[in-house]
Amino acid sequence: MNNAKLDTENLNILIQDVTLTLDKYFSNFDTEVLDFLKKLLPFFVVFYFKILKHNAKDKDWIHKDEVIVMNNLFQILKNILEIHINHTQINKVSEIKKYFLENSYLTSQNSLQEIIDLVEFARFSKKENEKEKKANQISNKTFYILIDQSEIINNYHTSQLEFIIKNNYSEILILVFVRPILVAHFSKINQAGSHSSLNFYQRESDKPAIQDHKLNAKLNSLGFDVLVTDGSDMIAIERAINYAKNLQKPTVILLNIN
Repeated sequence: MNNAKLDTENLNILIQDVTLTLDKYFSNFDTEVLDFLKKLLPFFVVFYFKILKHNAKDKDWIHKDEVIVMNNLFQILKNILEIHINHTQINKVSEIKKYFLENSYLTSQNSLQEIIDLVEFARFSKKENEKEKKANQISNKTFYILIDQSEIINNYHTSQLEFIIKNNYSEILILVFVRPILVAHFSKINQAGSHSSLNFYQRESDKPAIQDHKLNAKLNSLGFDVLVTDGSDMIAIERAINYAKNLQKPTVILLNIN
């Protein structure tokens, strides 16, 4: 399949194929987790086949840009896509399950500090190549960080995010997966007694609340430009990423996964 000519129809076929792989090898997952993985597929498919410019003839294609996953669920989809696009060579179907067991269930050990170090090294290499006029070795790499909303909300990486802004690491593009969380709503019931009045609170319902406004405010306060897009719309995802890269400044894209 030629990446350059992939249209929406072919991308949707690929999503169906990957969905079958999930159902086959990850049927033991909790229904909610499996459903979330499937909702992530439009992003992962358009990302690998349209943004990263997959080239089956170039076995080192993925290393032209850096993709850093900060979540083991994302690692599972990354591994599945690499098998589907023949980046990871597996000759026998029986070896696929073994590969998943050995690679996909590992909790990601990546950190934002490691990514910052990679960007610094890339900047140094670029300067050295420019000095020696090795034009063919000069490249503008993008460092894509795939991260879950919880890590931003819980302030796990605040100091590193501030450092990225301070040093204008425009090479870094942060993609945050935003999903609704259930917020409990309670109704108040007043019961008047002979001597006092008591208020009882009864759980009424759990309603989904999108967190993008909260994340937007937090990231804006740190100095990031923030884009919000539909995480299931492949055309919108591609446009948002291309737009963000053209900004030439540290940017975050919030991908709403509903």
